[in-house]
Amino acid sequence: MADPLSAVEKLDGALSSGRHSLPWETYSPEALKTVSNIGRSLGVLGSVLEVGVAVNDWQNGAPAGATFGGLAGSLGGGIGGGALVGFLGGWTMGPPGAFVGTVVGGLAGGSVGEQSGTALGSKLDK
Repeated sequence: MADPLSAVEKLDGALSSGRHSLPWETYSPEALKTVSNIGRSLGVLGSVLEVGVAVNDWQNGAPAGATFGGLAGSLGGGIGGGALVGFLGGWTMGPPGAFVGTVVGGLAGGSVGEQSGTALGSKLDK
């Protein structure tokens, strides 16, 4: 006896196989690797630049607690926000959503983290 579900699936695509929900299948592995490398490079470059600016500010008289607290908050918030929003973007829209979500989440998380870290670090300066 044939499985009734397989018989229904054969009827003009009456049941979906779920393949529509797998958007990453439309992208080649090379394209996915390129997007991943671009995102990784942007993240590393931004972090190195941010550390350099914080060290320069501190060397030119900025208070250490506020400066390095803001740096730590910015880096931590950027990583956390980028990971969370990138995951959600990838989950809902595939690789392009992950890329955009990571950039937007990283910027927003970094901004909130910097403000929080600066506020906490400035308490050490007193």
